[in-house]
Amino acid sequence: MAWEIPELALYRHPRLILGLRALRRRVHRRIGPLRVTLATSPEPVAFAERGRLRPRPAGRGTLWGTAFTCAWFHVTGEIPAEYRDAHVAAILDIDGEAMVLDASGRAVGAVSSRTTPVEEQGSPRGKTRLDLTPELCPNGRIDLWLDAGFNGKLMAPFGVAQVKRLDLVVVDDEAEALYLDALAVAYAVVAATDGQQAAASRALFDDAVRRVRAGDAAGARAALAAVLQGRPDPRLELTAIGHGHLDLAWLWPLRETRRKARRTLTHQLDLIDRYPEHVYGVSQPQQLAWLEADDPELFDRVVAAMKAGRIEAQGGMWVEADANLPSGESLVRQSLYGQRCWQRLLGRTVDVCWLPDVFGYNGNLPQLLAKAGMTRFMTIKLSWNEHNDFGHRSFVWRGIDGSEVLVHMPPEGNYVSSGTAIATARARDLNPELDVAPEALLVYGSGDGGGGPGPVHLEMLRRSASIEGFPAVVRTGTSASFFDRLDAYREALPAHSGELYLEKHQGTYTTQGRIKRWNRLLEHRLHDVEYLAALAALDGRPWPRALLDSVWKDVLLHQFHDIIPGSSIERVNVEAEARYAALDAALRAEQEALLGASGDEVFVNTTTVRRQGHIRGVDGWASYDAAPFETVALAPWSGTAPTASAKALENDLLRATFDDAGALVSLIDKTTGRESLAAASNHLVIYQDKWTYFDAWDIDIDYRKRPSEVLKPSSVDVFVDGPRAVRRSRYRHGTSVITQDAVLTTGSPCLRFETHADWHETWRMLRAEFVPKTWADEVTCDIQYGHLARSTRDETPQERAQFEICAHQFVDMSDADGGLALLNDGKYGHRVKEGVISLALLRSPMYPDRTADRGVHEFTYALYPHAGSMVDSDVQALAADLNAPVLVGRGTPRPPAFEVLGQGVWLDVVKAPEDSDGLVLRLHEVRGQAATVSVRTPLAKCGERAGSLAARVPEPEDRFRVIETDLLERPVEGGATSLQDLTFGPFEIRTFVLTPTRA
Repeated sequence: MAWEIPELALYRHPRLILGLRALRRRVHRRIGPLRVTLATSPEPVAFAERGRLRPRPAGRGTLWGTAFTCAWFHVTGEIPAEYRDAHVAAILDIDGEAMVLDASGRAVGAVSSRTTPVEEQGSPRGKTRLDLTPELCPNGRIDLWLDAGFNGKLMAPFGVAQVKRLDLVVVDDEAEALYLDALAVAYAVVAATDGQQAAASRALFDDAVRRVRAGDAAGARAALAAVLQGRPDPRLELTAIGHGHLDLAWLWPLRETRRKARRTLTHQLDLIDRYPEHVYGVSQPQQLAWLEADDPELFDRVVAAMKAGRIEAQGGMWVEADANLPSGESLVRQSLYGQRCWQRLLGRTVDVCWLPDVFGYNGNLPQLLAKAGMTRFMTIKLSWNEHNDFGHRSFVWRGIDGSEVLVHMPPEGNYVSSGTAIATARARDLNPELDVAPEALLVYGSGDGGGGPGPVHLEMLRRSASIEGFPAVVRTGTSASFFDRLDAYREALPAHSGELYLEKHQGTYTTQGRIKRWNRLLEHRLHDVEYLAALAALDGRPWPRALLDSVWKDVLLHQFHDIIPGSSIERVNVEAEARYAALDAALRAEQEALLGASGDEVFVNTTTVRRQGHIRGVDGWASYDAAPFETVALAPWSGTAPTASAKALENDLLRATFDDAGALVSLIDKTTGRESLAAASNHLVIYQDKWTYFDAWDIDIDYRKRPSEVLKPSSVDVFVDGPRAVRRSRYRHGTSVITQDAVLTTGSPCLRFETHADWHETWRMLRAEFVPKTWADEVTCDIQYGHLARSTRDETPQERAQFEICAHQFVDMSDADGGLALLNDGKYGHRVKEGVISLALLRSPMYPDRTADRGVHEFTYALYPHAGSMVDSDVQALAADLNAPVLVGRGTPRPPAFEVLGQGVWLDVVKAPEDSDGLVLRLHEVRGQAATVSVRTPLAKCGERAGSLAARVPEPEDRFRVIETDLLERPVEGGATSLQDLTFGPFEIRTFVLTPTRA
């Protein structure tokens, strides 16, 4: 399985371990003391401010901190005169990570005690050796500073930092080369599946150890060479690329990630100087943005290495974002900001999307990638499937619109390859396309906390070029060059259509509900501010680029695949919520300024759907009814009020009936007389929800077989407030209190459940469950810029494994006659099986955040019974309306700023272009059917005042030059130059830049 660490099998061979230890002892010889002091602080202290800390002596065994403690170590000493021409080094194993600076504060190196299994066997352990060159230690004098941090062990930020070793040593280079030969052979012994081959390699290893003890080091290397210089397995050629998968937040806070990025890149630049073949990959422009701000000199060195081809720009997204939870437009902006970073730094974009560790991949991602210039895709995560092997490692992935990308999953199944024979053997043995495409990628280094490859990785790769019977690491190189070679086999590769569903980590659809709801709110807030600002920019108001760029980049950062999924520590989550609140405040201030403060009270519809509703104002209830992109005056509410009784709520469209236990037992569409429910529904059910270790990530496939409890209301109040009929139920479970308003509003075809939860459970999951009268073999799920049909059956192993699915604003269960949609404003986890639609509301795991989801939550979900199929109903429009903020300001009513003439296409985004004046319009087809539409707008020429909006004209081309672009706003060859008669394929996304013409 994915969490296997095959290199640990070496420890099952004690004779190999003993032999290796004997050889490793010969590599370093201690030649003198190092004088070390340390001074700690809870947060980082700048080099110039370190003097305010109180130092104390440090040495082997010194305890210096708990999780996230920072420290300045001061290392001084003198290299004995007789060793100044030798290979002298300092072993700085502080049980943490540190940037090494000279006495002037210039970064000169980095050390890290975080290790992978192969680094545990390195010489020395981890990345803890610093070579003391004459440039670093003039006249033999050592004066170094370590800006250190303790981030716990690999899998938990717990424990205490304790100095392991602080030694001045001389390095025996020949003994080290011999030891590394022996280490490579030892891994070959462990990896061999042929008994004779294993025995022969073990005999040569034992012979080498005996020869060393007899003083014959040259003979020992010759014995080992018989294994290392053999005939490799010709069936697979491996391309190795260095990687340091750095989670931007996970078991450490964002502030530490900035320091990790600096340390990691410093170490990799050192390796690039030492190993001419080493190529390293940087996959997240956010890291370089931090580096540019924190260490411009190091940033310049990194960019120079990128231009020289020694560091590869891997992946075009701003961060390695979760691919299930962000909206379609968020994923567009991930690529827009990421690719623009590479364009600025390198003069080009990249064509490989690099998402090794995210928790499933939505069905529209191929289109979102291809239209952002990325036609190749690398991940490993589907090898983590809990129940069924995915079956492919190199394949063509086809999205819901028909777009294709070429996918490779390194068959070894990880992004922290050791580069040993164990790694190359797994790459061969776990590769189902071995006979189709004899190429695979080997992604080596230390990750999940940065660091990247160490010297031992490069040394193992050198020795993996021709190990007898194992695949050869033919080259180190870029992932782009690897995909060029893989592309030659494209026609022979298998294909997969639809989403790439990960059969694991389904708990990430729900955990940390406040973060998920903040993200969705800010996605909509950004949409609205961009729309309002774009129209204002045409009237001469400056486009708020600095604000929007800053907010977008922060929102994209928090979509990193351990923040928005809820799989980080408490500090990360607390800081994320605080940051979201600050971003929201900044956007609301800009929004208020754009809405205006004078004139009539108006409702502004920034969306592509008609919006009708009621809002409580100072003078009572007011109503609005606005076409897409229309601004209308609020009108005093008048009309037939809904009714409420102990057992029922009723408005002009729906009748909802409840039983004595508080359950919804009937929901009738009065326009058709159709009943929507087959049994009591809206049960709030608490399930036991304890997992082993990874409980923030995972839900047990059999959770429904465990004891559960259906909550019963402790009290019920019923009342009518203007256009709203409300049934307020209060539930208690232990110290948790849930207050839920079931609401029917005049004119609304939806029954809303507005919920306030003060949640204080442990290892429990809260779900809302419904039993629709109509049931089908598939449920329609809202995803990014499209929708997806998923099976509701359990007839195949794959169907059974999809016990929890991710959907955005709705799921719909219907047939040709009608059905029932469940809408929500910030939830993602759904189960649609065995006749029940179940919406995951809250969880309460204990790892890695013991406070996860505890506290206050506000969310709304709603039922919409409809006639006809989903695409023939208002499901999508009502889901959009539920999620879009209600914008009320002062101003003048205005006709629709845009009209889409035709059916099945939405105008999703209106913004300013990145590099010009004008507008960007992004549209997508919403029904999964071909469509033809035209777009018209009465907007004025750039520079004219807004009053001309009232002058209705049918076409925009006399005021704007229209250029069709990709998602990066680059012109598309052969693209449309008019907004008339635009044809769309199913779920197709198209983008147009409108540049104002000049009189």
